[in-house]
Amino acid sequence: MRTFDRYGTFKLQIEQPSSVNFMKSWLGSITVLPGHLEVIMADLTIGFWDGPPTPFVTPERFQQIVQCGFTLAMPTSDEPLDKTHVQAYLAAAQAANIPALIGDQRISNPTNFDNLAGRADAVVQDWKQASGVLGYFLADEPDPKQNPQIFTYLGQIVSELRSKDPARSTYLNLLPLGYGPYTDEQDYTHYVERCITEVKPHLLSFDHYPVDSQAGRDGFTTNLRVFRDVCKAHGQPFWGFVDAFPPLPPGKPVPGSSLDHLRWQALEVLRYGASGIMYFTYWTPTPSVFDGTEAMVTRNGTLTQRYNEVKNLNHDLRTLSGGIADALFGRVRATPDVPGGAGDLWLLDSSVPPTAAGERPLSAPLTPAGWDWMTQTAPGYGLVNARNHDVNGFWLSARNDLLDRTFYVLNVVADSGRLYRVTRAAIDDLGPAGWADPHKQNMLGMYFNSNGFWVSYGP
Repeated sequence: MRTFDRYGTFKLQIEQPSSVNFMKSWLGSITVLPGHLEVIMADLTIGFWDGPPTPFVTPERFQQIVQCGFTLAMPTSDEPLDKTHVQAYLAAAQAANIPALIGDQRISNPTNFDNLAGRADAVVQDWKQASGVLGYFLADEPDPKQNPQIFTYLGQIVSELRSKDPARSTYLNLLPLGYGPYTDEQDYTHYVERCITEVKPHLLSFDHYPVDSQAGRDGFTTNLRVFRDVCKAHGQPFWGFVDAFPPLPPGKPVPGSSLDHLRWQALEVLRYGASGIMYFTYWTPTPSVFDGTEAMVTRNGTLTQRYNEVKNLNHDLRTLSGGIADALFGRVRATPDVPGGAGDLWLLDSSVPPTAAGERPLSAPLTPAGWDWMTQTAPGYGLVNARNHDVNGFWLSARNDLLDRTFYVLNVVADSGRLYRVTRAAIDDLGPAGWADPHKQNMLGMYFNSNGFWVSYGP
C-alpha cells in the first residue's frame, strides 16, 4: 500500500522488520501494525545526480553527503553499475545511514531490451533483502521520439518490479519543456502523460536548467506548472532538478547558477508542490565537456565552496518544508518591471539563540520572492496578512498552529521605521517606531539595516 499527497507525504509498508532501526532514522514516525511495518515519510526528499565514483564509494564519503543535508543517495552516472559497484554503494550508504536509489546496469538506462522481465527479476533477487533501499532508478530522459517503444520497455520493468518487490519505488527522470525535443506545451503534456500511464513509475522528475534571466526563469516556472498539473491530475508524486553548478562559460551543458539563482530554483520547485529537490550535480562528471568545471565535489574528491553553499541551502529548505520555522516574512518592492514584485523571503525561527541584546539573527534570505509567494507558501504555513502591493510593503505567513497569534512588524525604509500590528483580521498602522520599541520583546527575527525589519509576536 502506498499513498501520496501533493507535498510528498506517503505511507510505505515494508515487509522486513529488521530494517526498522535504519528506516526510522530518516523516515520519521513509524507505526508497527500487524503483519507489516508502516513508515510515514513527510520530509522533503533532497537528492542529486552523480554520486561518488567507485574509488570514493566509502562510508566517509557518504557521510559527507549526509552532512551536506541530503536525504537520498544516488549512484554515479559515469561508469557501469555492476553488482560489485552496487554492493559497495549500498554498504557505504547504509553505514552513513542514508537511503539509496539503486542503479543497476541490467535495468537502468537499458539499450538492450531482451528479456527485460527476467533481468528485473534477477535484480530483485540480488537486492530485495538489502537494507535502506528506497527503490530503483530506471532511466534518464527517455524519449519516445527517438525510440517509440521506450515507454513500453520501461513499463515492463516497472511491472516486474512492482510484482516482485512491492515495497520499493521505481524512479525515472524526464526531459524538459522549452528546449530539446519538446518545445510545445501540448506535446510536452502528452509526453508526461504517456510516461505516467504507460510506465507507471512511483516517482517522476524532470530536469530544466534555466539561464539567469527573466526569460529563463519564466521558462522554468512554466515547466514546473505544466509538469505539476499533469502529475496532480494523475496523483503522481514528482521531484524537480535544479542547476547546482556555479556560473559556467558558454558551451557547457548547463549555464550554472549564482547562489541567488540556485535558491530561487529550489524554492520554485518547492512552491509548486514537489516532494523532492534534486541537484545537478553532486560529483563533477568525467565527460570532457565538463572539463574546467567544479560541482559540489571535484573529480579528485575535494569539497568546493558550492558544497558549503548547498549545505546551508538544504538546511533552510528542510526547515521551510517541515514547518519548523515560526514564520515566513516577505519584504516586497512593487516594481513595474517585475509583475510579481521583487523582494526577499526570510525564515523567522524562535529556536535561534538570541544575542546579548535580545536580537535573533537571521540567515541570508532564501530567495527573491514577490507577491505571488504570499498565496503559495510552503506546506505547513498559511498567510497571516499583507500590505499587498504597497511600495516597500510586506507579507507575513506563519506556521499553521500560529496563524491566530498577533504579530508586530517594524518596517524600516531609509532609516525610518514604522510599526504594524498584524493579525489575520487586519494590519493596524501603529505609527513611527524605532529598533528598540518595546513590542519587540518576543523577537522572531531582525534584519538590522537601513532598509531592515524586525518581527515579534504577542499573545
